[in-house]
Amino acid sequence: MLRHITTACIFAGVLLIPQANAQCPAGTTNPLQAFAGTWTFESDGFNFPPTLFLASAGRITASIGADRAGNPLGVLVITQSSSIDGSPTRLETDAGRFAVFADCSGGTLTFNVSSFPVQLDFFFAGPNSIVFVGTRNGHIISGTLTRVSADQVSPTCPANPLATLFGTWAFEWDGFNFPPTQFLATAGRFTATQGADRAGNPIGVLSITQSSSVDGSPTRLETDAGRYALNADCSGGTLTLNVSSRPIQFDFFFTNPTSIQLISTNNSNIVEGSATRVP
Repeated sequence: MLRHITTACIFAGVLLIPQANAQCPAGTTNPLQAFAGTWTFESDGFNFPPTLFLASAGRITASIGADRAGNPLGVLVITQSSSIDGSPTRLETDAGRFAVFADCSGGTLTFNVSSFPVQLDFFFAGPNSIVFVGTRNGHIISGTLTRVSADQVSPTCPANPLATLFGTWAFEWDGFNFPPTQFLATAGRFTATQGADRAGNPIGVLSITQSSSVDGSPTRLETDAGRYALNADCSGGTLTLNVSSRPIQFDFFFTNPTSIQLISTNNSNIVEGSATRVP
């Protein structure tokens, strides 16, 4: 969470940098094409007044449509999980709009988070990476977008869907819990394997080693167990991790076979993070 607050401050300087060196991708005749495709995103921050804690993560698919006059129009289809003041909404779908600056250095996004309108300015860090900041009155929000690899845009589930997550992953997340207000941060590793429930049915099992801090009280190198499941289309799923015996459930979204975005779906949590597959 703190890293995003720092990033938001940096944006003020970014806006003053001339964009003359930016250029649209070769062969692009319409700047909207620079953003077309599927992206995972994560964001967090605040809104006030009143003060609300916000976090969200999900997928955005951007395509080029047309307005009533036939002019090109950037169209967004969004699937996301979010938390507003600790009240989670899981896997909602919505529509939005996008525009790209003439020099393809960035652009704007407009969509909803749980019927909460959000407007963002974004800046390309490369063809597959974007940083963004909220530009709506009352918002202090920032985050990132990462282009989804071609094999994950419409993933094919293996014969055993649980195998999609098999292996060891390094993860981090941070945020808040309230009431009472607690500041949370964790990093560690989990190894995903297959187990069986009491009826012998396959289940996803996590073996976790992590260090964490809850309101500044650290716990180092604790070990625990968890669970996971895959969505029907294998584009993501759910994780249940423990932090100092406190279970936290996440929705996750694949960016590529080695990277996922996380968002907590527990009541009272405003937590987001990521995990990377360990080679």
